[in-house]
Formats: sequence, structure tokens, C-alpha cells
Amino acid sequence: MKACHHQHRRGSHLPAYCVCSHCGAAIRHVPGVPCTSRTCPVCGNATYKSYEEAAAEKLVALEVEEEEDFEPAIQKREIQFPVVNPQKCTACGQCISVCPADCISFVNGKAFVQEVECRNCRICVRVCPENAFEIR
Repeated sequence: MKACHHQHRRGSHLPAYCVCSHCGAAIRHVPGVPCTSRTCPVCGNATYKSYEEAAAEKLVALEVEEEEDFEPAIQKREIQFPVVNPQKCTACGQCISVCPADCISFVNGKAFVQEVECRNCRICVRVCPENAFEIR
């Protein structure tokens, strides 16, 4: 049996801690809140989840440890879509013919991706013979 499966099974009944990867300080893990979204109250660095009893020795008492007071940090993710480089596009139409969302059309003789409709499957990127697509 793999170690990660074993640890996951063990973790269901043992206390878990969010441990600082820098200074080793620990805070209690809150179910449903990823440890990677929490920061160390001592040094502000990222934390990771641990079931080790050694983490309990470095437990830092927080002023509030109520489960409802913790919310996962919102991670800003900018979704990048295929964009046509007009200098490379030869208007061959291969991208238009394979697009499952039908979101590519010709504008001023060059392919143009309508991001609102795009499913971001990137099939157009793979079929373009001129490598005219960039991900931005």
C-alpha cells in the first residue's frame, strides 16, 4: 500500500496540523480549508498538512480557532486563451474547421478567437500549420 494512501486513512481519525515549511510552527488544521491556503502566524510563509505528533509540540495558539472563522484564500487565476498572431496567420481555415465551440472566424482576413465562446480546448493551437496561436 502506498504511503500517501496510508497517511490519508490515518488522517481521518488523527489530529492534523498545518505546519510552516520555513520555521516549523504549527496551527490546527481546519477541515475543508487547504493548508496551502493558510499562512504561518509566526513568519507568514506557506504551510503544509501533517499528521505527525512532532507538529503538536510546535503548535502556535491562535486567538480564534473556530472553524467558521477560516475561509480558504482566494487564488487569483487568470485563464489564458488562444490568441491568433495576425503576422503568422495565413487564413488556411484549419482552426475554424476543427473548433468544437465554433468560436473562430475570419476578421480582416485573419483568424480571430471569440474568448467568450471559447472552451479553451486548444485544438486550434495543435492543428495550426503556421503556429499562429499564442496562449495569453
